[in-house]
Amino acid sequence: MEGIAAYKVAKQKGKKACIIKSFCDWSDDKKRKEWQPYCADVASSFAVDYIIGHYGRQL
Repeated sequence: MEGIAAYKVAKQKGKKACIIKSFCDWSDDKKRKEWQPYCADVASSFAVDYIIGHYGRQL
């Protein structure tokens, strides 16, 4: 939900945006938080690799 709000604000201001999200459960009765740190790490690592690959290291 937060991602789409950030994307809409960027679009309204004429800026480009890319939302990268991860999920760590299926939101069912077996939901546990144990995978959340791992999924956050994977999503952030992907974001860094994407940005470096797309824009280079000069940022």
